[in-house]
Amino acid sequence: MNPKAIKLHGVALLDYFNGDENATIIIRRDDGYESPLPVRLFFREPSEFIPTNKAAIENCRGHVLDVGAGTGLYSLALQQKGFTVTAIDINQQAVEIMIQRSVKDVQCADIFEYSEGQFDTIGLFR
Repeated sequence: MNPKAIKLHGVALLDYFNGDENATIIIRRDDGYESPLPVRLFFREPSEFIPTNKAAIENCRGHVLDVGAGTGLYSLALQQKGFTVTAIDINQQAVEIMIQRSVKDVQCADIFEYSEGQFDTIGLFR
């Protein structure tokens, strides 16, 4: 992971969270393709999830590990459904946002080094 990209992503998330409704991330691929991505998408409501996101949530069981949880989008939806969720993200700014959004169990961690707890479902939601 590119530490600079991780930090810039976190800054954009914080900008939106703190009121900049026009915050945008530019996605740049190695092949030269570029596309703007409105940061608001990382803060949408469960009613705005696409069918595959909804199906992923419906198929969760037990204690869920939300890997790369970002703003807590799916963690919050799972909590609302009564699941116990542990949300992890490598980005400290994202962790701060999740805490402020009331995700109950948030940890700043890299999935490749994470070894705490046992989980029934591991989700890499998008």
